[in-house]
Amino acid sequence: MKKFKKLAALFLAFAMVIAAIGTGSVTASAKSDYMKSLGVKTGIKVGKEYTFKTKTSFGSATGTWKLKKAKVSDADEDGYKTLTCTLVWTNKMTRPSNSAINKLFNSGGSTWYSGNFWYAVVDKYTGKSLEKSSSKIAKKLDVTVEDSDSTSGYKTYKTSSGNWISYYKKWIVKLTITYPEDYDGLMIGFGSSDKVKSTSADNKFFKGKGKFAKTSYWKSGKSYSRWLYVSNLD
Repeated sequence: MKKFKKLAALFLAFAMVIAAIGTGSVTASAKSDYMKSLGVKTGIKVGKEYTFKTKTSFGSATGTWKLKKAKVSDADEDGYKTLTCTLVWTNKMTRPSNSAINKLFNSGGSTWYSGNFWYAVVDKYTGKSLEKSSSKIAKKLDVTVEDSDSTSGYKTYKTSSGNWISYYKKWIVKLTITYPEDYDGLMIGFGSSDKVKSTSADNKFFKGKGKFAKTSYWKSGKSYSRWLYVSNLD
């Protein structure tokens, strides 16, 4: 009887070791949240404006991003969901100096966007953009992003010499994103940049070929973006 108890105890210990190994294997193979590991700011709230600094050809300026509308619903195709949302960038810049206006006017920039600002649709597990349906990551995850944009209002500044510049007050982006209902990696974000022009890494990111951490938006402007887990809208 004592021998039986000893064998039973050994068997139980062996089973516990096997269970622990199995659990460790599952944990190790589980996908990690790449965007969370970067420490990006999350928690975008619908209807709330977020202020960002941005660089322009004449110096610093500010603007706001807002997620104006957002809705997740069943897609036409079974097994898929659709996110429809509207993002709005509003320029908050002040009047440039006369010399800056003259310089911009003479360089052909009479009507322009004031600053470097952006939005993105990203897979949280890889940190790659899903906006290009032709990209490998978008195809692999079976995510389709449709977008349309428009501008609203103009603001014009003139100098005594007759030179002028005019910029758009608002940039309005409408997104329709269709994705598998069991996919929980979808994120949307927006922000600005402390660079006047986008870098090659920025362009690579938007083609779905580079990770967000490689962009200037993260490398030199960690406080210049904000994100939302779409799963939190469900």
